[in-house]
Amino acid sequence: MTLSKEYRPNVGIVLMNDRGQVLIGRRKNETDLFIYQMPQGGIDSEETPLTAAKRELYEETGVKDTYLIAQTKDWFSYDFPDFVPLETRQKWKGQRQKWFLFRYLGNNIDADLAQRPDLELENFKWVNLDQTVELVIPFKRDVYQKVAIEFAPKIEQELKIIQTEKKALAEYEELLRQGIERDLEPIRRQAMKEKKLFDQEKEINRRKETYSEEDYQKDLAAFQKLLNASSHRLKRGER
Repeated sequence: MTLSKEYRPNVGIVLMNDRGQVLIGRRKNETDLFIYQMPQGGIDSEETPLTAAKRELYEETGVKDTYLIAQTKDWFSYDFPDFVPLETRQKWKGQRQKWFLFRYLGNNIDADLAQRPDLELENFKWVNLDQTVELVIPFKRDVYQKVAIEFAPKIEQELKIIQTEKKALAEYEELLRQGIERDLEPIRRQAMKEKKLFDQEKEINRRKETYSEEDYQKDLAAFQKLLNASSHRLKRGER
């Protein structure tokens, strides 16, 4: 599609988490009821739309660790309303956007946001994609609706992939745990045997105070015989 010079080339970013929710932020210094939006920004002359999308995402959220899922087939446009500054409206009729859907691969969105103290948005939160249509300023709603319709199936498909990944990871961790348990079992059995011998030795020493030297020597000899037999089995590799 040929871009009209009346519209500023722009990108929009849908960033989803592993629950299928998308990131929106509150525009600073706004008092309107509809003050939330997803990251977006202009395309510089030397940039491709994808390059611009990655740059804008980092500049507006601090997020770098992502995976590209999809982009819209077409460019979506909206006109600037009269309350947009005249200087902007004299230069551009509105904005024409290519939208990109990214999966967030980071571990802490708050830590990412903290890297960019000069963010244009604030009070970020995760919401369902269809909720963004209700929260965005009205003159952008038509574009948000189109983005939601096009990306909703992509998000559902990605959620299935995420569930498969989680299941595979859980199975791997269980196999790893079982392997560790098998490796530890001989050590655990030997430790129990040694503890039993130690407890018997303590009991013999405790009873030494209450019975004759002759009985003590008999018990001690029996214990020594048991200890020697155990050592002999260990030398033969018995567990």
